[in-house]
This record gives sequence, C-alpha cells and structure tokens, in this order.
Amino acid sequence: MVKRTFIFILFALFLTQFVNAQSYITTAGIRIGGGVGMSVEQKILEKTTIEGVITQQTLRNIEGQHKVSAVIKRHHYIHGRALNGYWGLGGNQTWQTSKDKDYGVNGVIGIEGTLFNLNTAIDYRPSVMISDVNGNNYFNKENLSGQFSLSLRYVIIHAPYSKKKKSKSKEYSFPPYKPTWT
Repeated sequence: MVKRTFIFILFALFLTQFVNAQSYITTAGIRIGGGVGMSVEQKILEKTTIEGVITQQTLRNIEGQHKVSAVIKRHHYIHGRALNGYWGLGGNQTWQTSKDKDYGVNGVIGIEGTLFNLNTAIDYRPSVMISDVNGNNYFNKENLSGQFSLSLRYVIIHAPYSKKKKSKSKEYSFPPYKPTWT
C-alpha cells in the first residue's frame, strides 16, 4: 500500500509539470463521492472561487437523498501555477421529500490541477447538519459527517495567462567608483 501511494505521488508530481492550476474562470462537470452529482465552479476574485454542487446520495444509510451545497474557496499555489490547494466554507441543504429538509454547514480542503481543458480536483468535505425545516436544532456527534470526492470538470472559460515582465533595473555601483589614477 505504501509503495502504491509513493508511486502515485511521484506520478502526480510528474504530471504537475504539464498542468496549470486555476487557469480557468468557469468550469462544469461531474462530482463523485458519497453520490454522483454536478459541480459548477466560477472564479469571483483573484484566487477565490465559488462552487455549487448538486448530488444524489448513493450511500446505504442515506440512499435517495439529494444535497445542494455552495462553497466559497480560497486557492493557494503549491507548485507554481502547476498545482494548487484550496480550502473553503459554505452551506448545504439536504432532502428526501419536499417536507423533509435539513440545513447544514460544510467546509472543504483539497488540491486541483488543470490539464488542457480538464480540471481535476480531489477534496475532503466535513459537514454538520444544524437544523431542519421545523427549526429543530440537532448539533451533535451523530450529525457530523465527511466525504472524499473527485471532481472532473470541463473548462468552459479560460483565464488569460499573463507573464509578468521583469523590470529592467538600472545597475548602479554604490558608492560610485572613480578611478584615482586618471
């Protein structure tokens, strides 16, 4: 198991030489983890995005449950523009019937990269359900959950890539050198 993990990490680092992180403005695609759903991500500020997710849960204890969540994420470069990590916070709503709705808060932490037009993200989302439609509070250990997920999104709008121009600094010698023999 350790050998496979090590090989996977080396392969991922090799691939980072060919990818650009957050080189997009808008992406959309599928999300797999605890269920199957759709993910749409939009850049709203420099290094900040908002992601909306809708999923149908397929786990045994919550099969048939639907979940809608929105998360604001802050991105940080890990390996230049090749790979970035992110974290964020948001809210969610789950339901099985129109009368059975629950509300919660969720966080996110993960890594992502973009290869050509495919944005791939792996993350962990801890979640806590805090109330239901009747206002009943149930903030306790049984309502804490979390899941690992994989998102595969197509880049709809690319961000313009700009290389920062290096400023030509004038070379001065300090203190000014004046030869004494002339």
